[in-house]
Amino acid sequence: MTLFKETPHPLLFAHRGASTMAPENSLEAFELALRLGADFLELDVRLTADGEVVVMHDANMMRTTNGRGQVGKLTYAEIRALDAGYRFKRRVGYPFREKGVYVPLLSEVLRAFPQAGFNIELKGWQPGLETAVLKVFEKIAPAQVLLAAFSHKMMRAIEATNPGCPLGMSMTQARNFIRASLLKRSVEKYAGRALQIPLRYRGVPVATPRLVRYAKNNGLDVHLWTLNKERSVKRWLAVGVDGIMTDDPGKMYGIFKDFRESD
Repeated sequence: MTLFKETPHPLLFAHRGASTMAPENSLEAFELALRLGADFLELDVRLTADGEVVVMHDANMMRTTNGRGQVGKLTYAEIRALDAGYRFKRRVGYPFREKGVYVPLLSEVLRAFPQAGFNIELKGWQPGLETAVLKVFEKIAPAQVLLAAFSHKMMRAIEATNPGCPLGMSMTQARNFIRASLLKRSVEKYAGRALQIPLRYRGVPVATPRLVRYAKNNGLDVHLWTLNKERSVKRWLAVGVDGIMTDDPGKMYGIFKDFRESD
């Protein structure tokens, strides 16, 4: 089984948009990523204090904006007023400061890029986030979408909604699958059909050619995160992964194009 057959494979995911060139998870980063050739936009969502679904990776505002406080304790009006380009640094300084960059709503992103594919990670364990995301979909349905969550409780909550779109796997599910592959045990059936894993986790190798083959033999697509070196991307495309997430889709687009044409 291959997910998103209507899109050329392997899939080029822009990790939080073109996040080496523009502030992560911003409309600017997403627009640039698509212009540079990305197939899917990978992004993160959280709930605000007033129940809005915002595109934000961290639970706290400090790393990416000029503000402070927990996302879940701030209203969207308070978050919207912050400068989301404030801390993005390039060699020439801070080119996005005071340029109107803000933390967008999920609905804004979906509306702005209707033809894009989306890989949406629901962050942490926030009861109700899964239903809030689906309510956004009722108003603005993405053309292609995969829902994922690192948290096992969050992933199970997503699964319980039967959202009707492909799902990823929680860290617990991925770990159990990898353990079963190493021990050559029968594999539990998961609702998720995409095994999204890093090359290494806390210094321990995770992705291997053998695991990729094992996953695909068990009906899973394999997506790797986050690869920013051309040599590594070429190697794993040759191994047969179904998609790669990168912070620099512009640099990787030519590699994907050449690989697809030679396949």
